[in-house]
Amino acid sequence: MAYSLLGSCKFFIISGNTDKKVRLMDNKAIVTKFYQEVFQAGDLSHLDTYMRDDYLQHNPTVKDGKKGFREFITGFLKMQPTIEIINLSADHNMVYVFFKCTLANGHVNKVCIAYKLVN
Repeated sequence: MAYSLLGSCKFFIISGNTDKKVRLMDNKAIVTKFYQEVFQAGDLSHLDTYMRDDYLQHNPTVKDGKKGFREFITGFLKMQPTIEIINLSADHNMVYVFFKCTLANGHVNKVCIAYKLVN
């Protein structure tokens, strides 16, 4: 199964599941897996699985597109971030993540991002 990411950290999922409760669990699981693989493990090998080429970045200092995200995340991972998901919630096709990011130099950011998952 392939997933795509577009928009200000927005996921697009291909899924045949129409059960709302199961679909919400699936959406949260996809976002969690993305964080685990990309932000926590630094594994960019599956980026094509999650992200579309026309990804729109919410951060004005990061270029749009998968290439822009790859440039950003490559530099970001060099700062050795530790990501702690504080809250992960879903409503229909939206998944909201509130997380704490601690860099190796001790700098701490708390971030809230909304992801949109669609068939």
